Amino acid sequence: MIERLIDSVILIDHLNGIDKATQFILGLYPAKTAISVITRAEILVGLDEEGQARVKPLLDQYQLLII
Repeated sequence: MIERLIDSVILIDHLNGIDKATQFILGLYPAKTAISVITRAEILVGLDEEGQARVKPLLDQYQLLII
């Protein structure tokens, strides 16, 4: 059962090294957390292939909501 939906802003802050966002993400239980397909696209669109390869494992741990 999904308990929370993460917005792209939190993930972007984490990827930019904002400690508060990182601590929030570390406190989540991935099996009960989701991202939307829009959030996934927003994160991946700004990355080259190498960046996408590094970030996809982070995104893949969350359930994906198709809207």
